[in-house]
Amino acid sequence: MSVIKSGRSSFKPYARIMSILGDQLIPDKLVALVEIVKNSYDADATVVTIRFCNWGPVEDEDKAEKNINKDKGNSKANEPYIEIIDDGNGMNESVLLEIFLNPGTPNKLLDKQQDRKSPVLKRTMQGEKGIGRFAINKLGKNVTLLSKTAKDPEIKLNIDFSEYDAEDAKDKSGFKFLSEIENEYEIHDPPTQFKGGSGTLIRIRDLKQNWSQEDFDSLALSLQKLIAPPDILQEEYNADTYDVLLDFEFKIFVNDKERAQEDTDWKSILKLAPFQMIGTINSKGVLNYTYKCGEPFREREDTETIDLLKRDSYSFSAPAVKNRFLVNKDGRKLIRIPQQGDISFSFYVYDLRPKSQVLNKRQKDFINTHNVFVFRDGIRVYPFGEKDYDWLELSQRRATEKAGWYYNVNQIIGFVYITGKGNPKLKDTTSRYGMMDVDGAYQDFQALTLGALNAMKAESDLDIFKDEIVKKQNLPSASDSLKIAYASLTNEIIKENNPKLLETANQFLQTYDRHSALINERLETYEDLAGLGLAVEKSSHDAIMVLGKLFGTMRDLRLAIERKGCLQPPIDGLLEDMKGAVDIVYNEMQIIQPLFRQSRRTKSIVNVKEVVEKTIRYFRHDLSGEINVDIQTQGDLLIHTAQGLVLQVLINLIDNAIFWLKEKGPSDKKILIKVDGFNQTVLVADNGIGIDLELSQPIFEAFFSRKDSGRGLGLYIVRELLARIGASITLVNGAAEKALPGANFLIQFDTDPA
Repeated sequence: MSVIKSGRSSFKPYARIMSILGDQLIPDKLVALVEIVKNSYDADATVVTIRFCNWGPVEDEDKAEKNINKDKGNSKANEPYIEIIDDGNGMNESVLLEIFLNPGTPNKLLDKQQDRKSPVLKRTMQGEKGIGRFAINKLGKNVTLLSKTAKDPEIKLNIDFSEYDAEDAKDKSGFKFLSEIENEYEIHDPPTQFKGGSGTLIRIRDLKQNWSQEDFDSLALSLQKLIAPPDILQEEYNADTYDVLLDFEFKIFVNDKERAQEDTDWKSILKLAPFQMIGTINSKGVLNYTYKCGEPFREREDTETIDLLKRDSYSFSAPAVKNRFLVNKDGRKLIRIPQQGDISFSFYVYDLRPKSQVLNKRQKDFINTHNVFVFRDGIRVYPFGEKDYDWLELSQRRATEKAGWYYNVNQIIGFVYITGKGNPKLKDTTSRYGMMDVDGAYQDFQALTLGALNAMKAESDLDIFKDEIVKKQNLPSASDSLKIAYASLTNEIIKENNPKLLETANQFLQTYDRHSALINERLETYEDLAGLGLAVEKSSHDAIMVLGKLFGTMRDLRLAIERKGCLQPPIDGLLEDMKGAVDIVYNEMQIIQPLFRQSRRTKSIVNVKEVVEKTIRYFRHDLSGEINVDIQTQGDLLIHTAQGLVLQVLINLIDNAIFWLKEKGPSDKKILIKVDGFNQTVLVADNGIGIDLELSQPIFEAFFSRKDSGRGLGLYIVRELLARIGASITLVNGAAEKALPGANFLIQFDTDPA
């Protein structure tokens, strides 16, 4: 086919595109004004003054419209208007004509790409799209701009946006092209506004919306949060590099009366957070953090490095991270590199449980109105940090995944820091509301930030749990103190010869004893649940894996039926496979059944050798030929107890042995279990790295762990469970007593099986 005509043409936009860029694209009037203030920041202004002039109180929307449009068509002397004045670098004729009046100007973008700073205060430019100036159109139709540089005369520009909108046009002919509308400008000498220096004034009339007292408050709060507040963690850990921007401020006047800014002492609020974490996530997804726990909990500090992209390198739950960076290629699961760039952060998490008495109502309200902010080069990215902008989707994740993996959005104040140079794909949307997802960079940014919060959640959960254990350990001493006080009280009562008062005191002590027994029972339940978690996790993994195979078998069965049309030998085989899979699931659940609390309340004569064999079956996938297990018996060891208790003890010991053998064990990995019915003992030994003599006692204490991500509860729970039935556990250290050169644990059962 031959070409009969060709040519070249350019876009010829209608003037109404100005309305689309400004009035319709910017989400609301607050964002519009903040955007104008950010332009003043880029212009090296140190003070921005916003004046709402001729403003009267309004009670409803009808009156608001009358207030905005009163005297229209007549004298506009009393019409409400807004002025934004700054003391920045200003504009001359060349800048006005070649930059300000050219939408999409690339000047700031080029400055950012070449890391050029503002000329006077050396600030990193915030704008880059060249359309932020059209936020003015969101506020009003008639604009007067006055601007002056330090060396050039003052320039005045008038813009009437009603010419661009063509609201009253009846047909296409009423709409003008952008090139058809010209804006008048003047050059003044001497200046009429800026007589003592440089700056820019924007006066906006024919306002499109009313501003209420609540709007003034919201504007003040938004501007106060435009600059990153003092971050006490950054000040403490990065004192050499952390700077608070102090050379930029704003003022708001309503009818010449300055509105006082909210007196918020950020530092005092942040110091009240018992859980704090500062850190970085590099461009490859490696998390480095320092975590601090403070009052009212026991003080603790922990520093960790975690590769968030290596799914099996950490134990805390971070499904949003672990699933985000996996890709399938040629049937293999690979890990891709994130797109977000380097980020740093500070998180402050508060204890809002009902029994916490640290915070007053004002402080709780303040925390509730903020969440996780994002600051780019020291300036806030809107609307991150707003009360209702849950950009990490914590509320949704708590509802749809698991609440225990995530904090409540209302208990966090966070600051995440990025830069234009270091995070080029984390770009603002054109509407200045949120970020674009360039090549998935925003979702990567979101996922890795969640990963950091998951790590912090694991740390703070440990401190909360530890606090509960400490309180439990303090109960006996409290009980003893009460009994001593009671003895003193009864002696005094006897001296006074008051039988009725003595009876009342006895009733009080009996009530206390019943309450104490109830508390101890509940704490015992918590221990049971803590030990149960490890077992359920492993068996659930196996059960889910088998169910996956079962679904595959059912799918194959359906295909076979479709192809054959009747019951043939292949179908019989598939049905047998399905039955076998179901049997496996059933047997898996049978293994862990004794661990459940109801089963552990039922005591019987337990053959320890059988429990050992059941435990080894439980770990068969972890062993899988890599670790050789030898079970030796000498006589029958029969214990009168609950089978689940013995099973839980052995699961903890063998799980530890497997971990250390795989972590640092020799090539010929061995586990030996000796069941001695004559001496009522069980020895669990391995040929791993062993345990130093000085750790013989600490390893059985709560929260002592040699694992990087361990919680230190396994051996503590083992000791407590055995103590319930009069048994004990010790670490064998003598070379002659050891069965294998690694860790050797000896359990001594003293319970009479009869």
